[in-house]
Amino acid sequence: MKKKSLKFSRYYLGLILSMTTVASLTPAYAGPDGCYVYYKSLTKAQKNIIDNLDFVGFYKDVLFNFRNGSKKEWLDNYDYVVSFHKKTAEMLKKEMSNEDILELAREVQDTGYYLPQKRDAIDNVKHPSLGAKINEAAIQYLQEIAMTNQKVQQGLDSYERAYFDFAEGGNKIKASKLGLNALTSEQQAEFFRLAGKQLTADQIAKVIASDDVVVNLFQQKFDDMRDIGAAIRRQPSRDLWNEKIVSNQINALVNSFIVSKISKELAVSNRYLSLTPEQRNKMIWMLYTYVGQYNGPAGYTADVLVRSRYEDISPDKLILDQTIDRVVSRKIDQLESRGLKLELMGVVKQSSLEGIVRNRKFSGASRQFVKVTPTFAIKITESNWDKLPNLLSTLGEGIGKLDKTDYPDGLRPYIGSILNLQLTETGAPDIYPVGLNVFKSKYIEATREAITANNGKYENKIKQSVIGRILNSEDIVSVLKIAPTEMILMSQAGFDIAKAATIQAPWGGTQTKDAGKDAYLAILRNNDGSIKETYIVQIDESNGLPQSYIGIPGRQ
Repeated sequence: MKKKSLKFSRYYLGLILSMTTVASLTPAYAGPDGCYVYYKSLTKAQKNIIDNLDFVGFYKDVLFNFRNGSKKEWLDNYDYVVSFHKKTAEMLKKEMSNEDILELAREVQDTGYYLPQKRDAIDNVKHPSLGAKINEAAIQYLQEIAMTNQKVQQGLDSYERAYFDFAEGGNKIKASKLGLNALTSEQQAEFFRLAGKQLTADQIAKVIASDDVVVNLFQQKFDDMRDIGAAIRRQPSRDLWNEKIVSNQINALVNSFIVSKISKELAVSNRYLSLTPEQRNKMIWMLYTYVGQYNGPAGYTADVLVRSRYEDISPDKLILDQTIDRVVSRKIDQLESRGLKLELMGVVKQSSLEGIVRNRKFSGASRQFVKVTPTFAIKITESNWDKLPNLLSTLGEGIGKLDKTDYPDGLRPYIGSILNLQLTETGAPDIYPVGLNVFKSKYIEATREAITANNGKYENKIKQSVIGRILNSEDIVSVLKIAPTEMILMSQAGFDIAKAATIQAPWGGTQTKDAGKDAYLAILRNNDGSIKETYIVQIDESNGLPQSYIGIPGRQ
């Protein structure tokens, strides 16, 4: 990518947050009629959904129960939607590269917005839109008239200063601002003819009477808009122009991403549930009513699309946002296939997993298991935590190979705890760290004699495995896990056995269930019964139980 593009993307990526939402909202706003309209502050539950980016929870709270029958109904969710939108934008900023953001912004503008506008309006001789620029023949015609018509001269001046005065004038030039209302009907017809249009007298009269927009500075390609921004001499207009040409695209990107994530995570929570194209279109419109329109909290009064019933809106009024959404969703899929980070790869987040388990009916379906006990472990101390990975690599195996877990911060967070030493049914090492709090609350120290007496088969296998090489190390201890672990099969939670599934591990990194196999989801709960975290435990194919666990007799 050119140096100029990189500089541009870095600069404008930093503007995402200020462009997509307001940072904080006052408890009321002054409506157009001068009256103050109050709306609800965020509840604790809503703040949790925003903080955890719980897309399914947001869908159930807002989009599934969307109401705009009155100004109050719509405003009740205004701060909620805007804040969730902002949080999503923050995540996109973190997870996506500058180049990906720039690529998506260009795709939204060029393919999603400009090309449909060019086809349906600019190049349509029956449509009054002239695009971002009036052709030379039409300009010369106005210049001739302006010699004796001051209003037309003022209109030409406004057109020629459109970018210079962008901070005050905005991107749209209406018929009156261009001075077309100062022309005779014959002059108006000739102007549009020279501009490449074939409008009837009635069409032209309607344009003038309604004071329609005839020039839109945003109706051009993204890179052309960037070049224009670099050339605007007046700084307030230059800064605002450069901000707006990105903010429009980012809003559309975030809206499509939210709907895409909702669709994917709903499918995970229920494999039989999928959103229809019409449901997706409706959700795009719902988001538009809050963050797509330009009037903020006053949008209910200012924009008819905000206060209308979706079913009553003419399809042509919605097609643009729907087209942009299709373009963005395809582009996001392309970027995902190239390997984006956690949030964009289809990785199921901890908050989503907790919601899946919480919202499904598992009465009588979950089971209690205890770790096969007692076992060998390696104590993790201040003096050895950074040396243990190398020690284990000498055995020919690394930590987490079996459950496909990565530990991005190494073993430092586990100082004071242990590395549990297990084996798969094939005799391969299954070595993983235990969280410090879990170790302190659910493990007790055991003896080697206890292992011989109660888990002799395990001891013999360990001794015969590569782990046996280090059993005489001073760091080897014996432990017993005393607390049962609640588990459900991932297929019970709606995961498709035929498909691989990757989840966010509570200790960092990810875990994966292979395609064609089921696995268990271990569920750890808080004292009040709420779900604290979940993680994958692979199945021992020899007995169908969670690997290295046994069931509790009489409780299955």
